Amino acid sequence: MLIILSVDFVQAILNATDKPDPPTDVRVDVFGNTTKISWIIPNNRGITWSRIYLYNLKEGRVDLDLRRERTDHADIRFPISSFEIANLKMCSKYNVSIRFLHRPRASELTIKTFWITTTPKLTFRPEHPFIGNDITFTCNSVVHLCPRNISSDLSFKFLGNERGDTNKNTLTIHALAKSDKGIQISCQAIDDLGKVFYLSDTVTLDPYYSPEKVVLDHGSTSINVTENSTLGPIHCTAACNPICTYQWKYNGTGHFEQVESSLLSNQNQTLTVTHIKRSQNGAYRCHVDYYQNHTYKMSEVAINVQYGPDRIILEPASTQIHVVEGTTLGPIHCTAACNPECKYQWEYNVAGRFELVPIELVSNQSRTLTVPQIKRSQTGTVRCHVANYFSQINKTVDVTINVQSFECPTKGISGMFGVGIATLVVGLGALISAITFFLVKRVKTKNVRPNESAGYNEVQRSNPVFTDSYSTLQSNPESRPIQDPSWDIYEECGIAPDVSTYENFENRS
Repeated sequence: MLIILSVDFVQAILNATDKPDPPTDVRVDVFGNTTKISWIIPNNRGITWSRIYLYNLKEGRVDLDLRRERTDHADIRFPISSFEIANLKMCSKYNVSIRFLHRPRASELTIKTFWITTTPKLTFRPEHPFIGNDITFTCNSVVHLCPRNISSDLSFKFLGNERGDTNKNTLTIHALAKSDKGIQISCQAIDDLGKVFYLSDTVTLDPYYSPEKVVLDHGSTSINVTENSTLGPIHCTAACNPICTYQWKYNGTGHFEQVESSLLSNQNQTLTVTHIKRSQNGAYRCHVDYYQNHTYKMSEVAINVQYGPDRIILEPASTQIHVVEGTTLGPIHCTAACNPECKYQWEYNVAGRFELVPIELVSNQSRTLTVPQIKRSQTGTVRCHVANYFSQINKTVDVTINVQSFECPTKGISGMFGVGIATLVVGLGALISAITFFLVKRVKTKNVRPNESAGYNEVQRSNPVFTDSYSTLQSNPESRPIQDPSWDIYEECGIAPDVSTYENFENRS
């Protein structure tokens, strides 16, 4: 009978009957009071477990599996290939045996003998080195009086050292840099048989350094913020080791004062001002102190709180203005508190919509409105419009203009006063003429005595004061053309005296 077996099946039979290779490169590392035993698995070949035995050659079996009673071994599931045990006795000799389990067979044992001596101690100086300084590590190890087959001739190796000078049991790293922070240095003492590797504790490099500069995350020396909004958060950072202390100061009155603690967070590194007010405008300074070498740095930012307009102020304050036609309206000043300065414009209502006032009527950066020779057609509403394009706030105020046409009392009185003076002069002249004439006639009457009734009648007929002169004072009516409206209030309200009156008076006198 011919039986044909596949190659895979044959290989499976061979694997099942062949012993696995034993562990290799068994190593003992001692870290303080902890001993780590490790090994290498040459190939898995179906290996599922590693079994480890440990014996103290004086005291016997060492229990490795504390979960079970009276066990002389510990089973480690593949692929783990190490085992740690604490508190092995100083100057004691141990045998460690390791084999691989592979059903139905197991590998041969690999046995290693080792001694426990004092763990090396790693020291360094200075204790707190600064950037740019040197640091020196020293690895010290003292072997106890163990059996004489343990050599006290140890060699040393520094682990984690990528640069630096080694001399026997010392290591010197020159000119520490920030990049050295976090490097872990340890030393290893190796016996002359190369059986045990004693490791010191690990020292992590942590060089000190003071701040070179202070950084505000906003990245600008000035910040614009709208009133009642939130300023920040502004983070202040500085590279310090150990960390610096932070404080914020504010200059709003000419000198710096501490910022309220309620505005700070993150160990005073962060500034946040909610509902900021215009009174909080000014310079804010982050002050960084480094007490290790008594240095400090600072960085400053100018906060510009933009606001307004809250309300518009008119001067004069009235929103109802009455003005006489032909006079000057204004100046009307329009102002508002703004930061930055607001933009102003005057508008007037034309046919139900507002249009810009002609540029020649405004001045003082468009804050002031002046309308000379105002006309009745300009009766209506003018509007001052104030805009802050940064805070996006706009305000307006309307002023109603009522242009009236009537004789102004002051100018009318001046005209009447002029006419009264002229009339008074003419009257006095006439009175003097009459008195003179009467006296002359009376002298003549004494020399020639006419009939009384006839003399009276003659006087009545020939008295120039009450006939010719009186009639001369009465200006003859004449037709005058209707004058065009005038923008000059003085021409419209004033009364010019009749020059002919003065001429006739002089002739009569």
